Amino acid sequence: MSVPSLAEATLLRYASAETFQHGRDCYQQGAVLAAVLYGTRLLAEVQTDGPVPAFVCSTFESDGSITATCTCQNVWGGWCKHTVAACLVLLYQPNTVTQRPALETLLQPFNREQLQALVIKLAGDLPHLAEALDKEQTPPRPAAPQAQATPASTAPAQPQHANVDTKALRRGVRSAIHSLDRMQSSQAYYYVSSVVDEVEKLADQAMQLLEVGDGYGALAALEAVTEAYVDEWENLDDSDGYAGELFSQLGQLWAEVLLSIELSKKEREAWADKLTTWQENVSDYGIDDAFDIAAMAAKQGWDYRPLQQVLQGKITERGAWGGQKPGYANDLAQIRLAILERQERFQEYLLLAKAEGQAEGQSPISDTDGTSAEFDGDFVEIARGRGLYGPDLDLKVGAPGVPLAQKVLDTFFDGAGRSGRLSG
Repeated sequence: MSVPSLAEATLLRYASAETFQHGRDCYQQGAVLAAVLYGTRLLAEVQTDGPVPAFVCSTFESDGSITATCTCQNVWGGWCKHTVAACLVLLYQPNTVTQRPALETLLQPFNREQLQALVIKLAGDLPHLAEALDKEQTPPRPAAPQAQATPASTAPAQPQHANVDTKALRRGVRSAIHSLDRMQSSQAYYYVSSVVDEVEKLADQAMQLLEVGDGYGALAALEAVTEAYVDEWENLDDSDGYAGELFSQLGQLWAEVLLSIELSKKEREAWADKLTTWQENVSDYGIDDAFDIAAMAAKQGWDYRPLQQVLQGKITERGAWGGQKPGYANDLAQIRLAILERQERFQEYLLLAKAEGQAEGQSPISDTDGTSAEFDGDFVEIARGRGLYGPDLDLKVGAPGVPLAQKVLDTFFDGAGRSGRLSG
């Protein structure tokens, strides 16, 4: 049986240079645990950074092209490092790859009844096989007419993002959870925290997408992970509460993503409804308030009137709330502050921090002409903590090393264009 012809240049057609290098590192570290070549189809198990290995399937087509899939959570499009590592084993260590007849050849002796019996038997051993077969049998839903309105309880339609593989994310969540299926319950108990960590890494990819400017991609990725986890998490032993605690982290992550993207009021309402539905689902298991912070973030956005008044400098004892503050008010304030800082909206950052009680203390400010000016020390402490002042607090504001301090002072000094100096 001949081994498919391969070259590094061929692999670089499917993987970026950076991914290829990561794949080479995996290969050199011996991360490919097992590789079997069934005719022209390479199946390999590759160790990952978590407790669950990745399973790669690469098919070498007759026209020289290669189609590949992996059970990892790659959402960036193109090949992942596990696929590259598996192919490098075939390229450089073909003698370590077990060769078997093509799957088509192995299945030839089976008649229809035998194949059905085989599939049914395998479905009992492989948790996702029955689900995959069911999806293959389900006819595609007809496209809704363009004029049809989106139901309020459904997440709004999003632009297509080729770089976000939501199926891979859902599969990653299910694979992590069901990796414990064959363990005794007493043994699986000790691996629940590792599974939760793996799911958390999947969810964190939403922030990675947000950082590269793909806001709707971040929403799609986070939705895929959350839905899959809500559907499957009860399969974990939550005696220590690890599995349930992840919902609170997901709620805060949702709040940050939703507030980082410019969404219409209709879109925000739709997301709030979806988050409320998830909260209702997990409330049956004693998980209270996990998604409430995200639902509130979706409802308020940035145009919530009490918040707007604060950002315009009108601060009252109620802070950024129109009524009684919920228990998660401080967490939501921290999320908003992180976003304002990231967007370099320092004036609004300091106003919100003041309104929500994020700093204490008093420090004086004096003008360069020697006259005194009172300056609330809260702002000084906040600005110093966020790096708005240089190491020498006696430097004239606006001098090299402290270019952002002037923005702070311009906000709170009386009169336009007055420069100032921190008293030493």
